[in-house]
Amino acid sequence: MKTELIEKDGILAPQYYWDYTEDEKEKLLNKCGGDPVTSSLVPNSIFGTDFSTACNIHDAMYINGKTSADKRLADELFDKNLVASVKKSSKGITKSIKIVIAKVYYWAASLLGHFYF
Repeated sequence: MKTELIEKDGILAPQYYWDYTEDEKEKLLNKCGGDPVTSSLVPNSIFGTDFSTACNIHDAMYINGKTSADKRLADELFDKNLVASVKKSSKGITKSIKIVIAKVYYWAASLLGHFYF
């Protein structure tokens, strides 16, 4: 089944994510980091760029995902949303540094995400 993605302010997510209330997001999603330990090690923002929405969308897609294709889509979308977050908030060398950090977030989630999917 194909997941329909909806774009809001440059960020893509399945409709069910946009339908969550703030209370539901607070209860279900943990922003960046997969558990209490990694959450304390992985900041939600880097040098003024907030990654928490991209992380929450990724969490929601892992919660709702069923197949390896769902995980792959969640990880690919996470990468795109992290980079979009950087591009809308940065320029110059800071932008380049933040994109490298965003790629580290993506690779960590992609490689270690099977523990949480």
